[in-house]
Amino acid sequence: EVSDEGPGIPEEILPHIFEPFFTTKQEGKGVGLGLAIAFGIIRQHGGNLEVLTTTQEGTTFAMILPEEARREDIETLSPVAQAKRD
Repeated sequence: EVSDEGPGIPEEILPHIFEPFFTTKQEGKGVGLGLAIAFGIIRQHGGNLEVLTTTQEGTTFAMILPEEARREDIETLSPVAQAKRD
């Protein structure tokens, strides 16, 4: 989990926060990829990225991952991922 005590995420923005290139920052201050990339990676691992936000109290992001990798995912790893490291 990661939390802050900021202003929270407005209700009208919340449905868009995981969309690629969505940002509320000024031009040149961010490209809107951070949450989209994190969400994609977590979903590829069978998990979820949950958000709890309260106006004027802050926001919490929780990364939920399965305890074990699914067997079919392990069996289909690329040769690079299976390579042993010295």
